[in-house]
Amino acid sequence: MSKDQRPPERERESVWSVAKGWLPWYLLLCFTLLFIWTAFVARVEITYGDHPVRDLLIEAIVIKVSGGIIAIVIFSLAVITAADTGGGALVVTYRYLNNKFVEPLRRQLRQEGLAQGREEGLEEGIQVGREEGVATGAQQANERSMEWYARQQEALAQGEPFDEPPPFIAATNGKEPAGE
Repeated sequence: MSKDQRPPERERESVWSVAKGWLPWYLLLCFTLLFIWTAFVARVEITYGDHPVRDLLIEAIVIKVSGGIIAIVIFSLAVITAADTGGGALVVTYRYLNNKFVEPLRRQLRQEGLAQGREEGLEEGIQVGREEGVATGAQQANERSMEWYARQQEALAQGEPFDEPPPFIAATNGKEPAGE
């Protein structure tokens, strides 16, 4: 796949490797998990720890919290990456299903609708033409031929010469139509 054909890459923050649109969610998740982890560690150290002075308590909490920071960062990155990938998978699935099922059905229904519309329009045009006394092209040609034939038969019955060309030859400047 050439460079022009590839979809544009989302900008990513190099340190986080998180799409820019997901960065606020990533940071929110990291800070929320860090807050929860800190509260949990503090509660455990205050309840079960044996710390004679407050400074030792704070030091114990900071040491234990810092051990979980890397896990929190990696877990947050995994959650945000899964959400980003899941969103992309949903878009790809939607497009696939749309192209596979919806668009062919839409095209088929559109073609059927156009055919039905043409048929109804033709019927309506013929009906309006009949109501208004307007004949179609085929009807007009048939009427001209019938009138010509009636004039020819009348001239033959009276014994007069009849040299008027038939209407279908007159329409072609005196040349026989192709195929006859």
